[in-house]
Amino acid sequence: MVEPKSNDVCQVRCFNVELVAQVNEALPGDDLLEDAQILFGALADRPLAMKKFQQFLDYRLPDNVFRAKGVLWFAESSKRHLFQLSGKRFTIDDSEWTKTPLS
Repeated sequence: MVEPKSNDVCQVRCFNVELVAQVNEALPGDDLLEDAQILFGALADRPLAMKKFQQFLDYRLPDNVFRAKGVLWFAESSKRHLFQLSGKRFTIDDSEWTKTPLS
C-alpha cells in the first residue's frame, strides 16, 4: 500500500498500485492519447474530503477527462454519493448505504 502524498487530491491510499503501473506502461505515446479510452478504478481506505474533491473538480480536473462515474464516500456525510461527470457538468446524488463502507 502506498502512503498518500501531501498534494494528493483525495488524500487516500490506492490498493490498486500494480494495476496503475500496468496501465501507465501500456499507454500509447502522447500523440495517440486523444483517441484512447482509459478506465481507472480506485479503492479508498477512508472517506474523501468534500472540499478537496470540489476543488479538484473546479481547478485540477484535466481537460481531456470527458466522462467519469463512481460511488463516493465523504467524511462530512453518512450517506453514499453517486457521482457522474459528462464534459464539464456533474451530478452527485446521495442515498443510504446498503452496507457500511469497507465491510
